[in-house]
Amino acid sequence: MTSLFPGETIYLKVKGFEKCYWSEKKTRWEDKRNADGTTTRVSVEYYEHHEAKNSFYSHKFALHSWGNGGIGIG
Repeated sequence: MTSLFPGETIYLKVKGFEKCYWSEKKTRWEDKRNADGTTTRVSVEYYEHHEAKNSFYSHKFALHSWGNGGIGIG
């Protein structure tokens, strides 16, 4: 009795992607209230953090096909 592994084709999948992460240093102006009731304009530095992901390639190749309804075990 011959056993077959279910499936007729072996495939190779190739995928390409990239991930990135970056920070931007920014400045904003704020009014600061002084003890004597006056206000002073000051600059405040802060960071904005970003991340992104891009898939730039995806393909599936058939490496070999068997036409008998299965792949021989072993």
